Amino acid sequence: MRFSKFLKVGVIVSVASILAWLPMVSAQAGAKTAVLTVSPSTVTESSSNNFQLTDTTGGGGGVKCMVFTLTDFTSLSSPAVVSPTTGWTATLGPNADQVTLQGSPAIGTGLSGSVTVDATAPAGTDTPVWTVDAYTDETGCSKLVNEASASTTVNVVPPPPPGNNDTTTTLTCDTGTPIVGVADSCTATVTDNGSPNAATNPTGTIDLSTSGGGAFADASCVIDAATNSGSNRASCDPVNYTASAPGSQTLTATYEGDTGIGGDHNGSVGTFGLTAQSKPAAGCRCLPDMLIRLAHHAKWRGEGVVNGTGAHQSIKVAAHVGQTWVVYLQAENDGTVRDHITVAGIGSRPFIKVAYFHGATNVTRQVTHNVYVQSIPAGGHTQLRMVVHLRTGVRAGVTRVFPVEGRSGINFARRDVVKFKLNIFKV
Repeated sequence: MRFSKFLKVGVIVSVASILAWLPMVSAQAGAKTAVLTVSPSTVTESSSNNFQLTDTTGGGGGVKCMVFTLTDFTSLSSPAVVSPTTGWTATLGPNADQVTLQGSPAIGTGLSGSVTVDATAPAGTDTPVWTVDAYTDETGCSKLVNEASASTTVNVVPPPPPGNNDTTTTLTCDTGTPIVGVADSCTATVTDNGSPNAATNPTGTIDLSTSGGGAFADASCVIDAATNSGSNRASCDPVNYTASAPGSQTLTATYEGDTGIGGDHNGSVGTFGLTAQSKPAAGCRCLPDMLIRLAHHAKWRGEGVVNGTGAHQSIKVAAHVGQTWVVYLQAENDGTVRDHITVAGIGSRPFIKVAYFHGATNVTRQVTHNVYVQSIPAGGHTQLRMVVHLRTGVRAGVTRVFPVEGRSGINFARRDVVKFKLNIFKV
């Protein structure tokens, strides 16, 4: 447990001394008195502060020079006169821990002299002392006359604990134009903005809601640290949203924040706007068509071939441990209306790593969980890249098959399947 520290401020004055610090104490030496105040009265250890030192004279006489000495405080700089406003100057020195206020006419009884100076508070439990000497001699502040003194204390406290980091929540959905009754995959992500503490992965729960006209499959999702795309970012597993009415809708992701190991995070809210499309009239022609080719081959296989078995639209290769195969997939909408086509494929197997990409974006989680949905206009298409790598330990003498399906979001019965086959042999 840490305790506040105290800074003792002293004043030695000739003819009524002047020093400015907030707590106030007066002392008397003969007929002369000094009242010393210091502001601010509480400072944070190791912090730089602008202090105002004020000394109000008492008992008669005239003060023309004051030397303020501060022990333990460091980096004194920028002295400035507060009062008297005419004929007085403030300078550093003569020593490194001193500030001198001098001038003419002299400061009389009941009047004040005040100076400001920047200084850095000490760290730890030191008790710095301010001292002021006041003189009637105008020439170099060399002659001490009618000395008076006063002292006071200033609280030196530890810095406050840092607060929680702010966050940014985002919500994105695959299409933004879902068809009524057809699920659209949405992902909520929370990013730690990195202030005031070092960024860490957020944890906790994100609540999901809509302005109306649809519903999420789950009202909330738990942030999964495994979905990190950096040390300050984490996402939920995708959650399906299904519109029940056409028109504009606003989806909202509300992160409530977290507290605990790994960093504390404030909550934040993210939104996603979409426009739900009316479901096409019954009898429309819905026709997803999947195509496949190897990366180093220009010709697609499966154009115009639609079936659920992969017949006449498969690729088979001889493969061995250590090889990586890149396969391109194309989902076409050969129907007559815009369709939300779901592209789904199987994931990794023992000693065979499989990943799916849309451009530079890794969409493996969506594809292998049957939630990678693309809104494709009639005659349009989308492309994916499948990367397959054979690791040490893979079983030789067998054929592994990796089917990829494209399914209509309007007519679930309409689907097309292509296959990539690995005939694994021993090197």
